[in-house]
Amino acid sequence: MSRAILMIGVSTTASNQFAALQDVQRSIERVHDWAKSQDIKFKIILTDAAGPLGVDAIKDAIRKLIDENDDLEQLIVYFSGHGVVNAYNEYWLLSRAPDDPNAAINVEASITQARMGPVPHVVFISDACRTATRDIATGRISGSSLFDTWPSTDFEQTVDVFFATKLGAPALEIPVGEDPPGNHRYRSVFSEVLVDGLENRLPNLQPDAQGFIRPRALKDALKAAVPARLIASNLPTLVSQAPDARITSGGVEWVAKFGA
Repeated sequence: MSRAILMIGVSTTASNQFAALQDVQRSIERVHDWAKSQDIKFKIILTDAAGPLGVDAIKDAIRKLIDENDDLEQLIVYFSGHGVVNAYNEYWLLSRAPDDPNAAINVEASITQARMGPVPHVVFISDACRTATRDIATGRISGSSLFDTWPSTDFEQTVDVFFATKLGAPALEIPVGEDPPGNHRYRSVFSEVLVDGLENRLPNLQPDAQGFIRPRALKDALKAAVPARLIASNLPTLVSQAPDARITSGGVEWVAKFGA
């Protein structure tokens, strides 16, 4: 199966309301290593490590992955960064948000466009908060769809969406030690568990008889494994995170394959 993946990472936005995230780059690297292990040949990484990241670069990357691969059967879009919800619309914040209301990805609009697009199976993976906007500037974010408008397809395509947390809740980076002493390191618990699942390292998730990890099985495993990982971390304060997913695929689509 011809597969492609776009990995987007944004650690810092233009607002002091959002603290800089520490594990975005490592999360991108983990997902990239998994994509290589799965022999996903078409891979693009876009992060703010070298400077501000905006909508145009992301949309150009989507066009490239689709236009240069006529037989593309699955597109995975992974995002690690800040997210907000306003009136049930979800947004991934890019570097100049919220000062620039267009410097964001409108997640719901992107899902809708993906249904009408040329790729039979699109998978969104969102390691971002789903908390409500707190001020006027953030509430004015409008964002952009990741996808262009294509001629209508005869039938809707299949779109699966994995969320790091439930609606209204934060996605957590948790401390894992001090490096150097006095400087805490943090890791994204959702991305860490996600990659463990995709690499067949979760005890509550096994490939099926054909060697596939299916989207619905991954959803169920993450709902149990993320809270369990937090409990096992023995944090000094009680925190919780409950991942969610919106699965429309049936028994044919898959997200990871093991064996020949």
